[in-house]
Order: sequence, then C-alpha cells, then structure tokens
Amino acid sequence: MSSQYETPNYPLRPAKRVQRKMLCEAFARLGQFAPLNRYRYVGFGAAYFTDFILLHKVLGVHDMVSIEREAEGRGRFLFNRPYRCVEIEFGKSTAVLPRLCWQKRSIVWLDYNDRLDDDILEDVTHVFGRIHDGSVVAITVNAHPLPWRPGGKERLEDLRNRVGKHRVPGRVKQSDLREWGTASVSRAIIDEEIKRAIADRNGLRPAGSRFMYKQLFNFRYADGQRMLTVGGIVYREDQSRALASCGFEDLSFVRTDEQPFEIYVPNLTYLERRALDSGLPRDGAEQMPLDWIPEREREAYARCYRYYPTFAETEL
Repeated sequence: MSSQYETPNYPLRPAKRVQRKMLCEAFARLGQFAPLNRYRYVGFGAAYFTDFILLHKVLGVHDMVSIEREAEGRGRFLFNRPYRCVEIEFGKSTAVLPRLCWQKRSIVWLDYNDRLDDDILEDVTHVFGRIHDGSVVAITVNAHPLPWRPGGKERLEDLRNRVGKHRVPGRVKQSDLREWGTASVSRAIIDEEIKRAIADRNGLRPAGSRFMYKQLFNFRYADGQRMLTVGGIVYREDQSRALASCGFEDLSFVRTDEQPFEIYVPNLTYLERRALDSGLPRDGAEQMPLDWIPEREREAYARCYRYYPTFAETEL
C-alpha cells in the first residue's frame, strides 16, 4: 500500500482537525448562494473519509465524490466508504476532474500530501476554469522545505523543476525557501494560477456577469511536515450582495491576502484547558490565566479553542 497508510492516523492529526472544523464552519455560510444540501463535495477521502463524514453530518451534503489515485486500494476504499451517497472515482485527479460535471455548486478540497507541482496546478486551472458560481475551493500542499545545503541552489531548482520556471516569480531566491518561505512562495504561485484561470474564463463575457475570485483561506500548520492550505470562493460580479451576506470576514481565521492564519495546537491538560476556557472569549487587552504556560501557547489556544480536538479511548 501507499505511504498514506504508514503515516500517523489521518483523523488524529490535531492541527489538521482544527483546520477541518474551521473550513466546515466557513462552508456552512454558503447558504446565501444555495441550500447546502444542494451542494456537491469533491475531495480525497482515502481510507478514512473524515471530511466526507463531517460535511455529510454537519452540512447535510449528500452528493459527494471521492477521488482515489491508488487503484490497488480499491477494495479498501469501497469497504470504508461511509455512505452510499459517496461516489468513488479511481484515477489521478488530473484525469478524474475533467470528466466530472461542473454544473452544480460545489465545495472542493484538493487535499494533497505532495509538494506543489505542475499536476496540482493543472488541477487548479481546470477547477477554477469550470466551477459553478457560489462554489468554494481549498488547495492543501506540502510546504516543508528540502534539506538546507549552504551555498547550494537545490530548493530553487527543485521548485522550478516541479512547477515550471515560468511560474516562479523572478524575485524568488534560494534563501526565500527556508522555514515557512516555501509556503509563501507556493501560495503566490497558486494565487497567480487561480487569477489566470479566472481571467481566461471571463474572455468575452459581458460586464456584470464576469467571474470573480475572493481568497478566504491561507492556513499554515504542521503535524510534523509544514503544510499550506489556500483557496476561496468563485462568484459572479452581480452576486456581490450574496457574498457580503455570507459574512466570511466575521470568521477570525479568514485571510484575504498573503498574511497567513497559523494553526498551532498547544499540548494542554484538561484542567488547564478548562481554566483557560473560563476567560474566553476575551478582549485582546485582557490577560489570560496560568502564566506558567508560555504566552505563545496561551495565545495559540485562544485562537483555536472552539476547534481544539478532544481525543478519548473508547470501545465502539
């Protein structure tokens, strides 16, 4: 089997769980465009189908497509399919996405484990070139930098080889790809690809009916590897009122520019969490209790406490 079965249990990654809940809360605001049960969800379920279960139970989405590139795992995927409304399409996303019908509003999460490459950007171009207005797309990629070699150009050359030299901004240097720098550059490349796809799509469309894109997500998190999730909503010019009614900007984690929302899940005991919860939500000037916990961790908890994962061992 693929390495996806050898990595830590997907549903138990704490930062990933926080992000998943945040995304779901944002998706829930799409009701201004259409009832949520009329949306379709397209994602990568793998063996756990965690996102599919959440969106079906919380949002009532019952038209769902899971793209699985590992055909040798067909039996396992079919066995673990949680609901009969989940349709499984086997093949690489570059082959499956073009054969899907895009006449329905969709929630799409292209949740890759891989570093950004030409295939991923091809998927981005295809989806944004065809997706229905009122749809949301999120793209997750591995943004962990390659090992650092002083004086070398391996990181920059690797990036150019993966995405194409023409897509890498000329200002990017080897030193820009340290730590979270790879995430910043990857976000810029994806954002430019989205804008290009939208511009090509508008073509000769008359004023007032052109497609627009608004970024909503710019997450960074690490459950081991550094990861980036970027994306947003596609709408028509004449739907600005519906977009405003969604109130996305009211969500603390929404980011509409290059400044990221960093998800860091501190390790806290139950008693510590309960004590911190007693003072939340808070005014920014208020001091948080438990000063033996580093301020960075207390602040991180305040940003994600509503989504903080709770695990328990139980017999089902």
